[in-house]
Amino acid sequence: MPRVMANSPSKTTASGTTNLGAAYAQDNWRVNRRLTVNLGLRWDGVPHTYEAHDRMGNFYPSLYNPANAAVLVTNPNDPAFGTISPTSPGLGTSPNPILAGVPLYLNGIGIPEKNGVPKGLVNNHWAAFGPRIGLAYDLTGSGKTVVRGGFGIMYERIQGNDMYDAGPNIPFSLNVGLQSVSLSNPGISLATGNLANRPINTADITGLAVNNYKLPASYQYSIGVQRQLNSKSVLTNQLCWKPEPPSERSQRIQSPGSGGAAESDPGFQIQFGARPAIPGFPLDSPDGDRSQHPLQWSADRREFTSRA
Repeated sequence: MPRVMANSPSKTTASGTTNLGAAYAQDNWRVNRRLTVNLGLRWDGVPHTYEAHDRMGNFYPSLYNPANAAVLVTNPNDPAFGTISPTSPGLGTSPNPILAGVPLYLNGIGIPEKNGVPKGLVNNHWAAFGPRIGLAYDLTGSGKTVVRGGFGIMYERIQGNDMYDAGPNIPFSLNVGLQSVSLSNPGISLATGNLANRPINTADITGLAVNNYKLPASYQYSIGVQRQLNSKSVLTNQLCWKPEPPSERSQRIQSPGSGGAAESDPGFQIQFGARPAIPGFPLDSPDGDRSQHPLQWSADRREFTSRA
C-alpha cells in the first residue's frame, strides 16, 4: 500500500522581530605623565527575537502534567498504530484557524504571552554590562617605548536560528502521515473510499531552555608593546585573546523536573538528534568555547607633510 506524507497547512508567514538598545560611557584618566587609563562601561539591551503575531510554540516543564502523558494506539491492525489515541489525555487544538479542530498533543506546550510564557519563548536577561579598560604606560619615560593593554566584555544577540528551528513546533505547524492512499488524492482511503483517517502524530519539538538563555558574551584581552624606531617608524607587537561569540552554537542541558516521569512520554519524539524539552531531557541553550590567540606584528611608517 502506498504511503504518502501530507503536510497540513501551518502559518503562511512569520515576522521575526528583535529590538536592540545600548548605552555607553567612557572617561580617560591620566594618572601621571607616564600612565594613562581609559575606563568605559557599555550596556546592551537585547531581548530575544520574537514572532510579531505570537505564532510560535515551545515545551515548558512547568506546563507539563505527567498525569496527562500520551496514550498510543496499540492495535497493530489499526491504520493509526503507533500514533496518539483520539481518547488520550493532553489533547487540544491549534489557535491557527487553518488547523481549527485538528487534535494535537499539547501537554506542556506553551505559546507566547499565555500562561506566563515570554513573548520570545525564553526569559530575557537584562544585566548585560560590558566594562572596557585600557591603559598606556610609557616604559622608559622617553615616549619611545609604550606598553598598551586592554580588556572588554562584548555581548552579541542570538541570531535567530533557534527560532527558525522552532518554527515547525506545534501548535502552529503540523506534519501528518497517511497510509493506504493514492498520491493523486491522499485525502481518500483506498481501502474504504471514504476520507482517510488522519492520525494524531507524536510531536517533533525543538525546545528552548526558558531560563538558560543569557546573551553570548566574549571576553577579549590584548597586551602589546609599541616602539618608536625613528621619527617616522613605529613597531608594534601585540597579543590578543578573542573568543568567538557562541551565538550560532548550542549545548544540551538537563532541565530540572519530575525525576524522569516524563522521559518516556510517547507524545514527543527526538528532533535533529536532540531530545525534546521535557523534564530530564536536554534543552537548547547558547554555548561556545572557541577562541583565537593571535600574535600581531606591525610596522608603520608615517609621512608628515607641511602645509604652506
